[in-house]
Amino acid sequence: LEIDDQTLVIFTSDNGGWSGATDNTPLRAGKGYLYEGGLRVPLIVRWIGVTQSGREEDSPVVSMDLTATILDAAGVKLKAEDALDGETLRPLFGGGNLERKALFFHYPHFAFHRANRPGSAVREGDYKLLHFYDDDTVELYDVAQDLSETTDLAQKKPQVAARLKQRLTAWLQETEAGIPQRRQP
Repeated sequence: LEIDDQTLVIFTSDNGGWSGATDNTPLRAGKGYLYEGGLRVPLIVRWIGVTQSGREEDSPVVSMDLTATILDAAGVKLKAEDALDGETLRPLFGGGNLERKALFFHYPHFAFHRANRPGSAVREGDYKLLHFYDDDTVELYDVAQDLSETTDLAQKKPQVAARLKQRLTAWLQETEAGIPQRRQP
């Protein structure tokens, strides 16, 4: 067909490996969790003339970015009122940065294995804050230094935890995200 130079190829997978069938080491936990083992996925992109062969990128992105990237590749120009949750990954392919400063994750229910804790998370730079709804606790990790999320920094860095909790709360309100409520007896 000779369409290689006009084709964007994306390889990815569902979030988080299932802990019972795989080993996510060094990542903590697996599918259904807000820890890195439940969030990370492979992403390989080939876009002739845009991506560089063999180049690795470690910027965190989310699956919603794929919609914006595909629209960009197709030349679709969005209007200001055509809001997308993601942004095109094209700047990363050229060694640039994304405009977004934070990623948000919302998982307010139990997973199929019922071993997780419902909650939400925000990642900003190297810091990731998790907020759990069952007991209203937060955990803070520097995922660049602690990829396995073994050292909770919430007590050692209360200002960072408070700032990220405020940012997460604002996002949850802005998006009108459903938050589980305890039943009153």
